[in-house]
Amino acid sequence: MPAGTAVLRVMLVLDGPGAVWLDDLQMEEVLADGRTVEVQRPARPVDHEFMRRWIALYQGAGRPYLLFGKMVHPPRLETGPLIPAGHRRLAPVLHNAYEASDGSQAVVLANWTSSTQRVTLTWKNQSSTIDFQPWEVRCEVRPRGGPAESS
Repeated sequence: MPAGTAVLRVMLVLDGPGAVWLDDLQMEEVLADGRTVEVQRPARPVDHEFMRRWIALYQGAGRPYLLFGKMVHPPRLETGPLIPAGHRRLAPVLHNAYEASDGSQAVVLANWTSSTQRVTLTWKNQSSTIDFQPWEVRCEVRPRGGPAESS
């Protein structure tokens, strides 16, 4: 696998009727000296903290926007350089905007990297610089006609 690879996805796709059985499947890494060692799944997946934070936002302050809102055009977000993510390159902080039924709007931002990221969000002619901790997920809410609030 290429250096820096964090995730390996192995898929088995069965097209049409059939049955597949796999017994005692084991993945091994070949070390520099030619020996092999079993590749172990970590006790806690690398994206565990990110997913925990996303779920907390979805069930909390982000609920009126993510679950019950509608997507609106996202504001401008300036980030660091794009990062390889599979066959694509993505910004280190991703974002989208939503409007709740009360007319308030929110921008949901997520730092999907293991590094602190500094971004500049320009929303309704106001710019703010935000430092995101690794795996941080944030909801910037703008009440109808009011200034932004963060959660």
